[in-house]
Amino acid sequence: MTLVSGWGRFPVVDSDVLRPRSFEAVGEAMVSGTVARGNGRAYGDAAIGAVRTVTMMGFDRIRWFDPVTGRIRLEAGVLLSDLIDTFGPRGFLPFVLPGTRFVSIGGAVAADVHGKNHHCEGGFGRYVDAILLRTGEGEVIEASREQNSDAFFATIGGMGLTGMILEATLRLRKVETGWIRERVISASDLDAAMRALDAGDAATYSVAWIDCAARGKDLGRSLIYLGEHAGKNELPAGAAPFHAGKDSGLGVPIDLPSMTLNRFSILAFNELYYRMGARRAGGSHVVSLYPYFFPLDSIADWNRIYGRRGFLQHQCVIPENGARDVLGEILDRVARRGDASFLRC
Repeated sequence: MTLVSGWGRFPVVDSDVLRPRSFEAVGEAMVSGTVARGNGRAYGDAAIGAVRTVTMMGFDRIRWFDPVTGRIRLEAGVLLSDLIDTFGPRGFLPFVLPGTRFVSIGGAVAADVHGKNHHCEGGFGRYVDAILLRTGEGEVIEASREQNSDAFFATIGGMGLTGMILEATLRLRKVETGWIRERVISASDLDAAMRALDAGDAATYSVAWIDCAARGKDLGRSLIYLGEHAGKNELPAGAAPFHAGKDSGLGVPIDLPSMTLNRFSILAFNELYYRMGARRAGGSHVVSLYPYFFPLDSIADWNRIYGRRGFLQHQCVIPENGARDVLGEILDRVARRGDASFLRC
């Protein structure tokens, strides 16, 4: 048995972990209570088997790629980072990029991950054409919108409940460069933030960092990041068309004491982050792919900042009607409790 957790490092569960090297061995590993696992970037316990956990990271081959249509067939253990680094220089990127590039293709399909363009282009599953699936009954099937469609739609966002994803066929986006034209908007409170997001609704990418520690007149103050794919004529002088950017080399080598993240340290960090972001507001800047889409990936093992106890992440969807009051209440309660987050992803 092995202690296994998600990226949030809570809960930690004893599970029998298997690493099969063939699709046949995957079938042999499946028993009641078995769960498939990709790169372990889900925050909670989604990729932990109560009895057995089968890691799919040994299946990391690209089966084929069509440079005309941008369609690609991959095994479930291929990482999004591998896909970007291999096909970005060829002018192709995934349509949907979540907050980390270290997720497996199988995990991205199973969770139907979303990105900064969810408001206009939907989730990851929208660009999946077909899935090779080993069902709980042990059958291997090809599922698509036309063939075994019930299994196909149940598997996208199904969190592994339909079986184990072995391969997936995706559509990639044709891009001219690997750069993003970014515009930063400083919003002094929640009302201003919501107006800015509404006004930027036509942008391909939009995301808000909200100062969850701010209260009173500053409640909900935010930095809004709008983005578009940049053309070659917009790049800095001498810049290569595809430049994903290098990680900072920074990392968290140990579990920090739980007292590290407290009301005062987060207040100080958020104040500094907001002021630095506000200085960049107003104009547009061309930034490389990684800093815009994956800011947290630049710090290795950043989840250790939360200490051994780990952390939980809560996400919610609120109807537009009355959303301002609900969001305001959530932010006010978080700020009063001192449980604010500093993350931007």
